[in-house]
Amino acid sequence: MSMTALGGRGRQEAAKRLDRVGQRVGPTLARLRPWPRRDRDDSGSALVERFRATGPGRFFPGAVSDETPELLRQRMPGVVADALATADALDRGRFDLLGHRGLFFGDPVDWHLEPVAGRRAPLAHWSRIRPLDQVGDSKVVWELNRHQWLVHLGRAYRLSGDERYADRFAASVRAWMAANPPGVGINWASSLEVALRLIAWCWAMVLFRGSPALSPELFVAMRRTLGAHASHVERYLSYYFAPNTHLTGEALGLVYAGVLFPELRRAPRWRALGARILLDQLDRQVLPDGVYFEQSTGYQRYTVEIYLHLMILAARNGLALPPA
Repeated sequence: MSMTALGGRGRQEAAKRLDRVGQRVGPTLARLRPWPRRDRDDSGSALVERFRATGPGRFFPGAVSDETPELLRQRMPGVVADALATADALDRGRFDLLGHRGLFFGDPVDWHLEPVAGRRAPLAHWSRIRPLDQVGDSKVVWELNRHQWLVHLGRAYRLSGDERYADRFAASVRAWMAANPPGVGINWASSLEVALRLIAWCWAMVLFRGSPALSPELFVAMRRTLGAHASHVERYLSYYFAPNTHLTGEALGLVYAGVLFPELRRAPRWRALGARILLDQLDRQVLPDGVYFEQSTGYQRYTVEIYLHLMILAARNGLALPPA
């Protein structure tokens, strides 16, 4: 192990210990303070209205265009019907995850439950949890808590205008924040999972931006919690554990936070760090012929998508990328 790796691992271990101390003496959010001081003088209404006005210009054109729902209804009515059916199942609390159909996590949802094995992850600092032997199949828990299904609800809302989907989104996010304070529980135990949830929240906030369910109070709470997500990812980047697809996914999460919420105090750092990691890893993880170096079709697709996201977000936000 190099001295650089030893130093990096040491810093992460020290950070875990400090986090555990901070958990005992005060809220992690208050300690991290990832939002700018000036926001304390801004009203929640002003913040959410600013996001509604400027956020779409930073995001994927197809996701924000007013023409997209009508084009889909005209040209792909089957896709529209499937999207609404999927969202209706989610609204009933049924989730299709990792090959399991109609999983039920309780009503209200228990965000720490593994329903296949009937086991629940402990509520402890994330660094004290052993995901591989305490929970059952931790991937089932993590898949739920990635919140990518919020995008399905957002898609259905954009296609139908039905506020029922927006209400489910708002209620789910509020419940999740109450049950998962920063640093507590299995849903903070993997930086990749934290980054993927961050990305899903960005998509959901954009898709539901026109709904009254995204109230000023909810927007401010989500924005602050997104800052805590990005701070956690930055502190515990997977340089040493699963430093391939984990690291690139985490880097993309930092780019999302940095470009969609540029007013946050650490946004420039997140944006630059995420882009730098992705550019550095391109030479390491992708062979000269364009094949992913682990020669896995799943990872090939994953990596292509990661870099397409980077390129689109860079183009929308005026970030220069090298020709490579």
